[in-house]
Amino acid sequence: MPYTQEIAARLRPLRDFFIVVFFIALGSRLAFHDIALLLPIIIFGSFVVIVLKPLIVLFSLGLMGYTKRTSFKAAMTMGQVSEFSLVLVILGNAAGLIPNNLVAVVTMIALISIATSTYLIMYADKLFLSIEEHLSLFERRKVHKEHERRTRNDLVLLGYLKGGHEFLKLFKSLGQRYVVVDYDPEVADQLERLGANYVYGDVTDIELLEELGIEHAKLVVSTVTDHEINTFIVKLMEAANPNAVVICHAENATEAAELYELGASYVLVPHYIGSETISQFIRRSGLKKGEFKKYREKHLLYLKNHLVQLEEA
Repeated sequence: MPYTQEIAARLRPLRDFFIVVFFIALGSRLAFHDIALLLPIIIFGSFVVIVLKPLIVLFSLGLMGYTKRTSFKAAMTMGQVSEFSLVLVILGNAAGLIPNNLVAVVTMIALISIATSTYLIMYADKLFLSIEEHLSLFERRKVHKEHERRTRNDLVLLGYLKGGHEFLKLFKSLGQRYVVVDYDPEVADQLERLGANYVYGDVTDIELLEELGIEHAKLVVSTVTDHEINTFIVKLMEAANPNAVVICHAENATEAAELYELGASYVLVPHYIGSETISQFIRRSGLKKGEFKKYREKHLLYLKNHLVQLEEA
């Protein structure tokens, strides 16, 4: 469903809270007085989970015809004990079927494997490059054709109703990867009918924007009319991707001047310039941030004169 990411984002704090509660409850069951006796079992179990299990996955995926890169990166994600194993062990212990020392063994293996696999996943690419020549054993001569999944978007449109249709036409004409983010279910249905690439979600959700690859975007356009949201977007882009062109909306000269001060490339003020005009400018000038300087300076001069007139009045 198009609302999957939004639901997941809303439930994430609740999920994280119960994860903390779960591990606190788990830690209360650990018995460390016999840890020296259990150490050989913990070391052996950790070896099986962190080393032997990924090797089995690597070998199996190689037999299925996947490339050594895909097999290796998939194997790195498998080098840990599942949280469901911990749940089963605790249930077994509560039912009197599993002794406390076994709960301690499985828990220690889980903590060691989860911590280790985190770094294996983070540095999987570097690790693969260092041992790539030794992984040919796990790759068949004939492999599946694979396409690299692109999670980044060159063009990002935040909001659709206020002039977003013009930018959507522009994005399609530029032929670059784009995404539209909107929080209105009716707009989501409309974008679905148009065949546009869209995500239903809140534009202030940092994790959602990170998933869309906003730190790699060349152009970010916000047609949202809320000044606080636009301020948030401009600050976020200035910190995460200062080279991107950021175009946003303002209702008046004061708001526009503030957004320019924060680093916006151009601010759309309805009575000064519309989405049609700026989209034509982008078609002519491309996505180079330097090209917006003249437009920006001209607009700033207009805003200063407008503010002076308001003060005199």
